[in-house]
Amino acid sequence: MTSLKRLFSLILVFICIFSISCSKSDNKYVLNNHIVHTDSQCDVIFLRCENDTLSTNLVFKLANRTNNDLTFSFDNLSYNLFSTSFGVEKTISKNSEEEYEIPVFVDELLISTFGDTVDLVKFTLSIYSTSSDDDNFESTWLLEGKNVSIYPTGLDKNTFVAPKRPTYIDGKLLIDTKEYCLYYATNIYDDVFDGNFYQFYIENNTNEEIYLRVNELKVDGKDCEPQFGATLEKGTRSIDSLLIFNDEALSIDVNNIKKIEFTIEIVTFNDDGDEISKLIKDCVLDF
Repeated sequence: MTSLKRLFSLILVFICIFSISCSKSDNKYVLNNHIVHTDSQCDVIFLRCENDTLSTNLVFKLANRTNNDLTFSFDNLSYNLFSTSFGVEKTISKNSEEEYEIPVFVDELLISTFGDTVDLVKFTLSIYSTSSDDDNFESTWLLEGKNVSIYPTGLDKNTFVAPKRPTYIDGKLLIDTKEYCLYYATNIYDDVFDGNFYQFYIENNTNEEIYLRVNELKVDGKDCEPQFGATLEKGTRSIDSLLIFNDEALSIDVNNIKKIEFTIEIVTFNDDGDEISKLIKDCVLDF
């Protein structure tokens, strides 16, 4: 009986060792404790990537060695070159440090092209403190606009390969140049907005930030107010949506739309903030 127990114990130990070795080999995130920024006043350290059921989480350590609260700002976030079009901030109290998680949610339309790992994270890092009195609100910048690239799976700028452009069964390629791509993907009804989100895959292959807008929108020949706007950092992609509502006054039923016509305009801005039009294209979607 004793020998059977020992044998059973050895089997359990083997199973545990095998499970641990498998989990380690299956973990594609090898970059840990990577220093993003450090100076006498603060640290930003990328600790690790963590997977859960809904997202991949980027875990940072933020350290504040000053006598003031510091705000750490992560702007222009992109993952595998897909832009999120948003930023996040975290304020750390004076003389303290915290772990801070940034979740990566992948749009369903991107899963096939995005891949199953986050190979490249890019963002602009800024760090500042604020002070205010009755008359003034002032920010003191410790770091402003540092461009950061992190490769959690151990790649680098020479080995990272941009995801392939996706294809969509019912999609339509509207713009396809060396600089830009606009690809209609699909539409999804949303009962909260009582309308359809017409989703577009967009590429910005230039070295400058671009803004896309829709003009002269017609739905089955009826003029509509466009609900669309997209900003892409240089060298990024995104999924953005044109929203069209049910409208009794215009007799628009989103379940029976036959044709959507619009003009897409791509613009940039110079150092003075003046708008520069880069491309204007008339587009038609038939259903």
